[in-house]
Amino acid sequence: MSLGKTTQTILSGVSEFFGLDMGTSAARVVQLKGSGPVKALYRYGQAPFSGTLALSEAQGDRTRVAQSIRDLIKQTGISTKNVAVNLPSSHVFTTVVDIDKMPDAELAKTIHYQADSYIPTAMSQSKIDWAVIGGSPKDPKKVEVLLSSVDNKFVESRLDMLESIGLNVIAFEPDSLALTRAVVPADATTAEMVLDIGNIATDLVISIAGVPHLSRSIPVGTSTIVRAAM
Repeated sequence: MSLGKTTQTILSGVSEFFGLDMGTSAARVVQLKGSGPVKALYRYGQAPFSGTLALSEAQGDRTRVAQSIRDLIKQTGISTKNVAVNLPSSHVFTTVVDIDKMPDAELAKTIHYQADSYIPTAMSQSKIDWAVIGGSPKDPKKVEVLLSSVDNKFVESRLDMLESIGLNVIAFEPDSLALTRAVVPADATTAEMVLDIGNIATDLVISIAGVPHLSRSIPVGTSTIVRAAM
């Protein structure tokens, strides 16, 4: 799993990859080309999922989802197996914490030992990633750290499904963080709110100077709005 600039660093070193967004109603793919941080759009497309297929944990339904993704890759002519994959915000916990300033190696150990007090699931059952986002506005002796966690079982299930169709997953990134990087300018100096209304959920992100500080997934989307209108 990767956060913000961490993801950009990972992908800037990969000459060919494509992005896969696995939503609740469709899968979407985009392939970029280029060796530097700025890449060119090469291929894109989407394939709808029927009903609640994407939400099912049944093995048969997971196989159907995998086959839909395989067919989509073939139809769009994507030429690489390297893929960066989204993580739905409803499965990801993200928070900002203040930690004493210290060398990166010590900071990593501190976060590892203290993560249980920050995240809602046990460390043994979670994958975490973090990034220092700047000095703390509350205490000059501390830094703000963006911390994100996701349940092991969910990530490994998604990884197994993608590897079963021959894909090489090079990065996972939470929807909310990817969305912020995509729509908020890197040189932003003000606070911004990003609202992404999906089919069954809405992601809300508050960013300050281009860095997400608050991320929430609200279980209300366009399907709820349509039902209310009807």
